[in-house]
Amino acid sequence: VGVLGYPLLGEWLMRVVGVPRTIERSAAFFAGGSLIPEDARRYTEMFEEQTRFHGFERALLSMMRTDALADYARIYRSPALREIPMLLIWGTTDEDIPEAHIREIQAAMPGLPSVELPGIGHGLVFEAGETVNAELIRFFSNAAPPAPGPADEATNESAPDAAGGLQI
Repeated sequence: VGVLGYPLLGEWLMRVVGVPRTIERSAAFFAGGSLIPEDARRYTEMFEEQTRFHGFERALLSMMRTDALADYARIYRSPALREIPMLLIWGTTDEDIPEAHIREIQAAMPGLPSVELPGIGHGLVFEAGETVNAELIRFFSNAAPPAPGPADEATNESAPDAAGGLQI
């Protein structure tokens, strides 16, 4: 967090350094992937347009000021997560999420289904979209939906009643 945590200074730094640097990184990311140059330019332009939306700077600064980049190992080890169907898809050349972090997640969550995409970076859906889609379809085709819990049943306002009508 560092100096970004200081009021006013953090906002100023995000505006003059953070957002421009984020745009540069996205342009390099799109240009360095397997996209054709026209698509890389188009995606870069769309990303840059997003940075001009009201609230983008504040959201990016908030992410940097909070625990968005923290260590989540304790959460990954939570027994409650074992009840939720999950799939880990990662690219072996990802520079934002290093292999060591992936291995920590796998160690904390034994049996977690994982798909390793050799030579693919952080932009899985751009670099290997067909493969990612196929893996997601396979995963969701085999994943059982979670059983409804008491909280789900208590808030389901459109459940059918005994006569087959809807309770409103």
